Amino acid sequence: MQYNENRYFPEDLDGDFHIRAMDKRYKYSSVESLEEFMRICDEYGLRYFAYYGTMLGAVRHKGFIPWDDDIDVVMFREDFNQFLKIAPNAVRPPFELQFVETSAFYPLRLVNGRDIRLEEDFLNRFHGCPYPTGIDIYTLDKLPEDEGEKEFLRSLYEVTKFMAQYTDEQYEELYEHEREGSPDDLKEIVDGIESALNVTFVRDNTLAKQLSTLCNRLAAIYNETDSKIVTRMDIWSTDGHREEMPIECFDDVIMMPFEEIEVPIPIGYDELLKRVYGDYMTPVRGGGAHQYRNYQEHEDLLIGELKSKGYNIPPFLLE
Repeated sequence: MQYNENRYFPEDLDGDFHIRAMDKRYKYSSVESLEEFMRICDEYGLRYFAYYGTMLGAVRHKGFIPWDDDIDVVMFREDFNQFLKIAPNAVRPPFELQFVETSAFYPLRLVNGRDIRLEEDFLNRFHGCPYPTGIDIYTLDKLPEDEGEKEFLRSLYEVTKFMAQYTDEQYEELYEHEREGSPDDLKEIVDGIESALNVTFVRDNTLAKQLSTLCNRLAAIYNETDSKIVTRMDIWSTDGHREEMPIECFDDVIMMPFEEIEVPIPIGYDELLKRVYGDYMTPVRGGGAHQYRNYQEHEDLLIGELKSKGYNIPPFLLE
């Protein structure tokens, strides 16, 4: 992708919003990961859609929302599962997959690495950005149309998701130490999940992964039905109706400009954006799932390390 620094946001949407040169480099570097993802999907005939802020950015800005610097795509679970099988051998270095097996709600990522890199070849390849960048890949699953079934699925999914997260972070406290205040009630919840779903968990340090696998099975349970409602299950289980999308919105795609490339957005983007953002053509700063400048922690780490060793800070890192 051709690097065109002057392309970024010539308008000043809020009057005081400053976009650094490194912001531009980081965003363009992320687009390189998007192009690698698109190459694989197109080669193997997998469906995918720009989603959330990336879809909104394509429609409203023809690129990134000024105060957003991540890229979101979504796939039907059938295509997502195929991607998981294909991508490990299809992805080209330095790109790689980053997947948290103990998490049912952390997305699969395609990234250009995991480390800060200052080699000239890497900086030239990724538009002067030394920080790891990538895209988030989410899944769409069908929901039951019956409201009672929805609520039953929601409760099962939400409690299983919560326990997957808790045991991933607190397994030692939960199962390996008996002390005053030990959360026995949470252990009983795991027992209850087993009883309700007729499953058996191994009580070891793989429990979070087992629970996350169960979350994915629950999310996919209605995918073979004729339901006309789809969702991103991990968000729907907490946010509800706003995340219930008509499946016909994803019947086809429209190619729209996104920075220097084009991305596929769902044919029903207008309805999708209205459900999530309301009056989506009116810019409202903030509202994303993360703090702006995803690279801030890496930047602080790099500059701190250079200073501690007495090196001069390359000017491009401070732009």
